Amino acid sequence: MMTRLLASKRFALGSVLLIWALVRIYPLVQTEPLMHPEIDEVIRHIRRHGMIAGMITNGFLLDKKTIEKLNAAGLEHLQISIDNAVPDEVSLKSLKTLDTRLEWLAQYAIFQVNINSVLGSGVKNPEDALQIAHRAVDLGFTSTVGIIHDHNGQLKPLGPRETEIFEEIMTLGKRSFSRFNEFQHNVARGREHNWRCRSGSRSSQDLPPGALLTSGEHKGYGLSLAVEILGGILSGTGPAGPPPGVFANGTLMICLDVERFLPLPEFHRQVGALFGWVKATPLAQGATEILIPGEPEARLEAERRANGIAIEDQTWSQIETTAAELGVG
Repeated sequence: MMTRLLASKRFALGSVLLIWALVRIYPLVQTEPLMHPEIDEVIRHIRRHGMIAGMITNGFLLDKKTIEKLNAAGLEHLQISIDNAVPDEVSLKSLKTLDTRLEWLAQYAIFQVNINSVLGSGVKNPEDALQIAHRAVDLGFTSTVGIIHDHNGQLKPLGPRETEIFEEIMTLGKRSFSRFNEFQHNVARGREHNWRCRSGSRSSQDLPPGALLTSGEHKGYGLSLAVEILGGILSGTGPAGPPPGVFANGTLMICLDVERFLPLPEFHRQVGALFGWVKATPLAQGATEILIPGEPEARLEAERRANGIAIEDQTWSQIETTAAELGVG
């Protein structure tokens, strides 16, 4: 999820604040992380700051040389969303057009690869998602599935066969870093989901039908418009509007030099005070701790560095089988 971040090769350690998370899917792709001429340097800079480096790409610019550059830079996760088995008038991101690149990733990539397929409105052949998921698992990747909305931005329950495909994909292969998806089971069936809102640490379900305002009502509405302007218009993808359109990834990244605003030690002091104040908030019933974004990942990394990474039985069995075939112990 990195595009057009840095204009030069000069990076000041500790003086740059990276702001992410303005990523959305909408028509007319004009931003693609692999188009950045220094994408490997961007990844190295992120890793030097102890952050997880992940990328969402359409995959078309992947080749053996690029994969090796991403390996060397320290990329940890890569995701490709594949929309169909063969290209059509809606999307060219098909298994047919990308399969050779998937084989290169399986052969050369040392980072985790996740392949995301789609179900829902506008998907002509739901069986494609199952074919894509099986191909991903056969290549040793993780597989996820997304439910896409219609041209009015509304999610509709999946049909009986779509639901069967959804559940089968959910059970395939390894669990992945991107499977924070309990809500999808309810979305797939058109059920109400127990969304949570930090306002008073209370659950919130008092929402207009079809609305996604679970993160702050009028504030969520304002945030959605800000995302359209920043992640849509400024990224070059374009804002939300009437159909039809080709689904694509639009990304905006903003780089701020903190010391142009205030001295770095003062910035760190104020940020530390802010985090302390947030952590002092009264806990919701049943909660034990308030975590700052990034803390769970930092703790998990420390634990894995100390104790190793757990490998589930299926993957370990595949490793043992391959080792036996190659005569290595």
